[in-house]
Amino acid sequence: MANFQFGVNDYTISVRATQRVHLEQGWDGHRLTLTFEVSARDEYTVGAPFLVSGGLWTSDLPGSANWVGVLHLVAEPISLRPYATTITLGTTVTDRLLSGLEEARAGADLTLRAYLTLTALAETERWPSASDNEIIRIPDATWTEQLAQLGTLHP
Repeated sequence: MANFQFGVNDYTISVRATQRVHLEQGWDGHRLTLTFEVSARDEYTVGAPFLVSGGLWTSDLPGSANWVGVLHLVAEPISLRPYATTITLGTTVTDRLLSGLEEARAGADLTLRAYLTLTALAETERWPSASDNEIIRIPDATWTEQLAQLGTLHP
């Protein structure tokens, strides 16, 4: 779970990756979406809007870490609430990238690392952004099912 600290002991935003993943068919470029849960604690403004963005890399695969793509919010900015909020971040993946991921993971779970930045859009009295990283572990069965739904790709 990534923890983003804003201000000095003001509030903390926690981002936790889920195992929910979705691949949407495209022409050589496919949309990969990942789901995270965001929650806040301590003294924060309820409804405060934040942008979330970042980069996605492979993690724990043979060889060095490899760039996957830029992550961006699929919908509007998030708002802090007294309960966990679900957000979806997306990136584009190519057939060649998917082939590389398949070869590197060799039937194991797919592990990715998201380097995320949260930027407050209304918290002008506090430091407006924070960054951290979060590991996303996608079980082999879940990833294989998503690849199968693309149809013409990979076993």
